[in-house]
Formats: sequence, C-alpha cells, structure tokens
Amino acid sequence: MALSPSLRTAAAFGVLILVIAILIAGLLTGFSLDEKQASFWDVVLKAVGGIIALAGAGGAVYKYFEEKAKETDEKAKANRAAKSRQTSHSLRSASRSIGSYATRPPLSGTTTLIHSYAKKELNSSGFSIGAACRWS
Repeated sequence: MALSPSLRTAAAFGVLILVIAILIAGLLTGFSLDEKQASFWDVVLKAVGGIIALAGAGGAVYKYFEEKAKETDEKAKANRAAKSRQTSHSLRSASRSIGSYATRPPLSGTTTLIHSYAKKELNSSGFSIGAACRWS
C-alpha cells in the first residue's frame, strides 16, 4: 500500500507526537500528578490518538477514491477500445462494399455514353478536347 507523501508526513508526525507524549508521560509517572494535571494529559493523549485515527481514516478514504478512479478509467478505456473496434469493422465493411461496386462493368457503358455526348457538344462548339481532357 503506497501512501501519498502528505499522508506519510501526517502519519509520521502523529507517531512522533505519540512517542513524545509517551516519553513525557513516562517521565511524569515518577512524579505525583494532581487531578488537574492528570486530566490535562488525558486530554492530550486522547487528542494525539484522535489525530492518528483521523490520519488513518483519511488514508482509507484516499485509497478508496483512488481505486474508484482507476476502475472508472479502465472501464472508459475498455469502452473506447470496443467502439474503436466497431468503427473499424464498419469502415472495413463499407470499404469492401464500395470496392465491389467500383469494379462492376455497367458504369463503363455510361462513361462511354457521356464521353461521346461531351465530345459531340465540344466539337460542335469549336473546342477540342484532345490533350486537355482524356476520357477512359
């Protein structure tokens, strides 16, 4: 489990505070504490424990949202790949369909008819289509 640098810093800070609090509490146990001091240190230790608990909860929430984002990205990537495959298949089938129509012979007769009409019209108007326009 990899924590972000800010969470590692917060966790390290919490552990440092806890160690310092334990050392101070250990030093104070040799002394007698009155009720007011004991309640103060009780509050301090509970606050440090709360900070550590909040850092752990924050880390858990961060990890949860990171995993959700990763899952969403993977789903989006899978959807894009599926749509890309579908589009590619559609383009290939359309290209095959167009290619099969382009090789059919009925268009050649139509082209010849248009060529003869255009040649007749251009020659009758005095223009020559010789080198300027090559018809198949």
